[in-house]
Amino acid sequence: MEKIRIAEDYVRIESHCAEASCPKDGVDGEVRRHYCVRATRDIPSDTTIFVIPKTSLVCANNSVSGDGIRDAELGGGLALNACALAERAASLQSAQAPFAGYFSILAKYGEQTLPMFWDETLRKELRGTELERHLADDDEAFREDYETCIAPLLDEYPEIFPRELCDLAAFKAVASIAASRAFFVGGKYGECLVPCADLFNHRTGENSVAVFGVEDSSDDEDSDESKDENNDGDDNRELVIKTVKFIKAGDELFNTFGSQSNASLLHKYGFCETHNEDMVTVTIDVECFEEAYGKEFMHAIYDALKAKTSDADIEVFEDGKYFEIERNGAIDDEFLRFVTVVAAEANSLKLTTDDGDEYITSESILKRVLDARMAKYGDLSDLNEPVSEEQPPAGGGLVGLAAARLVRRQEVELLRRAQARLLG
Repeated sequence: MEKIRIAEDYVRIESHCAEASCPKDGVDGEVRRHYCVRATRDIPSDTTIFVIPKTSLVCANNSVSGDGIRDAELGGGLALNACALAERAASLQSAQAPFAGYFSILAKYGEQTLPMFWDETLRKELRGTELERHLADDDEAFREDYETCIAPLLDEYPEIFPRELCDLAAFKAVASIAASRAFFVGGKYGECLVPCADLFNHRTGENSVAVFGVEDSSDDEDSDESKDENNDGDDNRELVIKTVKFIKAGDELFNTFGSQSNASLLHKYGFCETHNEDMVTVTIDVECFEEAYGKEFMHAIYDALKAKTSDADIEVFEDGKYFEIERNGAIDDEFLRFVTVVAAEANSLKLTTDDGDEYITSESILKRVLDARMAKYGDLSDLNEPVSEEQPPAGGGLVGLAAARLVRRQEVELLRRAQARLLG
């Protein structure tokens, strides 16, 4: 394996332990260290910081698990998770394993700040948020992926995937590492863990570097982790990380993960940023209508629309369609049209509300539906309670309870803007 080259005259790698955010990564009380890249002197733009041979990437192409992963026809992130599972197991068994050095600096039990590892008490702090439902889906997806795709590899390749080191907990650990660190490199490499490239932390709006050498590929074009990669590298056998602006001595270098909401940052990386307010998302779906008027009421509306073959409206019921609230509190015109349709059908069917209202207006529907969406957040009094902020892993931001409440608070504020805009 070729060695990674670092511009030691320009940068140093720093590490620290965030005791509060990662007190114990496992039963052995392992202390989790976090890393950053800092300038030791002024760095001009277009300066090479790292040169990373593609033979050093953790991916199926470079792993002894590659044949089994290809035979199982695994691709994308799942292929990387399977590969990382095998290489983690090899590294735990021998310090001479190809990627033992790299895995020695990673969290042995996964990135514990990610909500996928939170207990029920902390998860309840996300009640009502878009992230809450994603976590429930994730839990089921992990179990299904493990049982259908990973467990067969344990039976077929026991030496590469030793069962005692490749259980569901180990799979979740490597999946969390991949979720927070993976890059899409393309070509025969696909999704990869890239040593050194993942030492850079994220800060919205403060990108310092770009990664060159990514290959064109028709696979995984929508990878979550493009992270400013470009396909005009100096050498197709290498990834080259260069500065994209002047960096002052003493400053940390960042590689932003793209424009993402705090919910997305928390979901994938385990932290939020207090200044990140542009990408907040709140959605409204048919469930909000059902909670506002009851399932029987909405089923009657659905049956009436289905009889009229109103496809555009039926898909709200059948296809899980949802409407997003924009940053200024506006909602798509299609949502307002759907509200008008529901009001018209309810009056045509002479439906009454649980309050006895015999004539239903669009305005009354708007109020009830938005109130029902707000009710999902539960008691809001805790949003103003002081929180003892934990030290973030690196790069600044909030983790844990403070992060959960920030996500919830931002969504509540956006929904209040919608109520003020639509209801006056």
